[in-house]
Amino acid sequence: MKISEQKDLFQLATRTTFDPYQIQLTLTDLTTAEQGWLRPLLADLDVLYQQLGTNFAIKFDIYQFEAFKHAFLTHESATALRTQIQQIWSEHQVWWRGRNFSLNLTTDPIVYSIINTSPDSFYDGGVLKDMDTVMQRVAADVEAGAKVIEVGGQTTRPGFKPITPEVEIKRTVPQVKAIKQAYPDIVVAVDTYKTPVMRAVLAAGADAINDVNGFNDDPEKFKLLREYQPAVLTMHENRGRPYKDSLTPNIRQFFKTNLEMLLQEADLDYEAIALDQGIGYSANADNIQDFAFMRSLSELNIFGRPTMVAVSNKGFYGKLLGLAKDSRLLPTIVSETVMIQQGGRLIRVHDAKATADMIKLLKAINTSFLIDKENDEIKS
Repeated sequence: MKISEQKDLFQLATRTTFDPYQIQLTLTDLTTAEQGWLRPLLADLDVLYQQLGTNFAIKFDIYQFEAFKHAFLTHESATALRTQIQQIWSEHQVWWRGRNFSLNLTTDPIVYSIINTSPDSFYDGGVLKDMDTVMQRVAADVEAGAKVIEVGGQTTRPGFKPITPEVEIKRTVPQVKAIKQAYPDIVVAVDTYKTPVMRAVLAAGADAINDVNGFNDDPEKFKLLREYQPAVLTMHENRGRPYKDSLTPNIRQFFKTNLEMLLQEADLDYEAIALDQGIGYSANADNIQDFAFMRSLSELNIFGRPTMVAVSNKGFYGKLLGLAKDSRLLPTIVSETVMIQQGGRLIRVHDAKATADMIKLLKAINTSFLIDKENDEIKS
């Protein structure tokens, strides 16, 4: 047997990327014995393939390939082939790394919990009014399975009124310090677009910065990122600037330029960067563009970076379905499921427990293949 992989490559200035969630293999010169175990395995995995003589062309999604890898290593004894399959798997791993953390997001989305300390936040403004209530929420979300806690002191909802950096720092730095002290293994992110706030929270121990302006608006941000080397979430937004041509080419070009900037100007490691389409930040508030983003998230997989899913309790559910903000959990979960299936991995939410349950169920669906037909009991 010989193995080769076909990749649809995308070129950035400093590197070549590809969709990590799709694997296309060509297996050639298979023996009769190899074909004997391969065909039923591919059938069990519901894999699309074509056979021409002793050659197989196979298309896997990431969950199918993970199961295929385990079975392949059981059946195949040739060291070179085993090493090659393991190397292919390694090349398709998706990591988000910061100064103090490494999260493997290849097949496992994570709960990214929102802690709003802004009194005018669109969903829970004023609820987390003091440190005790903040830490109670953090404790509940960590217990539910959240891997990232994001503190935000300035709302950026449509029509928001900016506050001073000093006020925002007072709303975020104490929380960052308290969370890091209580939960040193939890990733603490801060949602801010202000350079002084970024500096203050990074000095206080924050692991990641989520910037709705994509770090595009102040050259001082590059110096700060270069100095601290945090993980970042860089967001596309086009409020007030409707696109006159195709949406996907525009957002791809934005992230191509943005990624090259972060790599070259801020000297960030590629695995430190995650992407956010900017749902809720379209040309007009609660616009159909938001639904188009949900449908087309997979178009960003070519960058090989984890993508944020930030659709929790958004206003467009109210506009489309007539739901009050505290009645939007069901459409939120549905939207998140659609986007996870396309490669969304950082699930930014207000309800950590419901999201964690959805992720657990979805993993069971995505990874359940009847290879071991004698052991099909559901395990909690």
